[in-house]
Formats: sequence, structure tokens, C-alpha cells
Amino acid sequence: MGTEGSNQDRATTEWAARAASYAAYAVPKNRPFAQRLVQLVHPVAEEHVLDIATGPGVVAIEAARAMGGKGTVLATDFAPEWEPFVRDAAREANADNVSFRCMPAEALTLADDAFDVVLCQFGLMFVPDPIAALTEMHRVLRPHGRLGVAVWSTPDKVGHFVARRALLAALPPVHEPPTPSPTSLGEPGLIESLVARASFADIASERYTRTHDIENPEEEWARLSKEWPLAVRLQDLEEDRRRVIKQEVIEALEHYRVGPIIRMQSEAILVTARRRSPA
Repeated sequence: MGTEGSNQDRATTEWAARAASYAAYAVPKNRPFAQRLVQLVHPVAEEHVLDIATGPGVVAIEAARAMGGKGTVLATDFAPEWEPFVRDAAREANADNVSFRCMPAEALTLADDAFDVVLCQFGLMFVPDPIAALTEMHRVLRPHGRLGVAVWSTPDKVGHFVARRALLAALPPVHEPPTPSPTSLGEPGLIESLVARASFADIASERYTRTHDIENPEEEWARLSKEWPLAVRLQDLEEDRRRVIKQEVIEALEHYRVGPIIRMQSEAILVTARRRSPA
């Protein structure tokens, strides 16, 4: 099996194991970014919206809210484990116009010219071929249809991943092909250039920063150290080494302390564009 296939299998296994913990932790932190992305693209009543790499459905739900429950929102993801999370989120939001289908971003089993809006938040970084995914987004959009993509900025500007980076740096290396980083598309100008290469027009980007607070770094360590596959790698270490790693992670968080809380800032790059009209 090639590296790409191996990485995809690992990603499938990881999301299957992490879905519940990720949804509980990430949804409230990612919702403000979803609200801003939807605001920029501005779906309106009766439009048809596609949310790619939906995960727990944060963007799909915000799009449904923006349309007042009218029109349709199709949430897609390569991992079928996300379907119950999207279904539950839609029910809680009274968004009965949201549905889910399992498919990879690079090979959408959807008709040409089918959607008015395509959205993708914090998913494109993990797609093996981002250009292929963006080309698919272009294909399924109607002429003049709108695109909205969000990716994380560079590591120094994304506090979400400070603790995870510190833990990974402290763990013994693994002899496996590297997996995509959540900040792999954060280099200035990179995501904009990829969108342009996929033939989109009217490309605009915005840097959008939000903060989240950590009241107890011990609780953050407890959450992170139970996350698969990090928990497995930690269990293979001696207890003394685990204590040292825990201290290193907490020290990394303490660097961001402001009085009684640890305040983390995270910057995302939000890109909007339109499908070109036929010649």
C-alpha cells in the first residue's frame, strides 16, 4: 500500500476513535469561525449548500440557521462516524433541512452545477490532494456560486494546538509516514493560491482571530492524554517519563497565562471566491 493509502487508513481509524472527544472539545471553539465563514459567504433562503469535511457539522448547522431553515444543506465527510453527530446537532438546532452523506472531498459523488454555496472549514488541510478537492468544489458549484474555505494559520498563531504540539514533541518518534498537520496550509498566500489554481475567481481572504480560555491546565492534560492515539503512545512509557511529559505540556500552556486563566488566541484564514461563469 502506498503512503497516501496508508495515511488515509490511519486517518479513518483515528477519527473513528476520536469523534466523540473531538466533538465535545472542538465544537464550541470552532463555532465562532463557522459563524464568520457563513456570514462572509451569506447563504440565503432556498439556496442549496454543501459542507465538505463537515466533521460534527458545525458549519452545516450555521448555514442552515442563516437560511432560516429553508433551502438544503448537505454535510459530507469521508468518515461515516460523523453522521450521528451531524444528525443530533441538526435536531438540537431544529434544522431539518440538513442531511449527511459519506464521501471523500476529492471524489464527490454529486452532480455538476448542483449547489449555490460550498463550504469547507478546517478540513482541507487533511485532504491528501487539496487541489483535487477544490476542483471538485468548483465542479459542483453553479456558475457564480460561492466558495467559503477556512484553514488554520501558522503554528505560532494557533493556540488551539499548543498543548498537542508540546506533547507530540516530547513523545518518542514513531516510524510511520508523517500525517498532515492542521496548520499545513497556513503559510501566507498558500490557500489563496490553491483556490486560484482550481479556477475560482473573485478570491478574497480574511485573517480572523478568536480566543478561548483554559481555567485548569491539569484538566487540559487529562483530556489530551486520553486522546487516541496519544494515549496509547503514553501508556508505552515509564511512569517517570509520563510525569516529565505532563510537566512539559503544562509549562507550555502556562506561557499563556493571564492572571487566573490561560488565554489562547487562534487565527484562521477565511477565503471566499466564486465559480467563473461559462465562457
